[in-house]
Amino acid sequence: MCNCFSTALQIGKDKNVRLITPDYFGIRTVPVDACIAPVIQHLWKHHIWTENSCCEHLGVEGRPEWWGGNKPSIVLGNNVKEFDRVRELIAEVDDREFELSQWQRVIV
Repeated sequence: MCNCFSTALQIGKDKNVRLITPDYFGIRTVPVDACIAPVIQHLWKHHIWTENSCCEHLGVEGRPEWWGGNKPSIVLGNNVKEFDRVRELIAEVDDREFELSQWQRVIV
């Protein structure tokens, strides 16, 4: 169980980690939950775009299953297609099961 701080729930002690982003992000740094920061950094190193990922403050009960339940959640950029490769990369640095999802931008 992690001890990442949740602003919404006001629990946990481990503050967000500010990661230096890849050039294509358009901003220099972003805050990431401490316990998933190594995973996010590893995915970026392998050119996997992520956004709005969250550790789900593991141990907090009642998270909706459609939002990852109590698993850490990584939202992939809409250009990511090799989901098995993403899971392999995650397993290289973290042994937890991650909920993967993906936003799709649709211009209407």
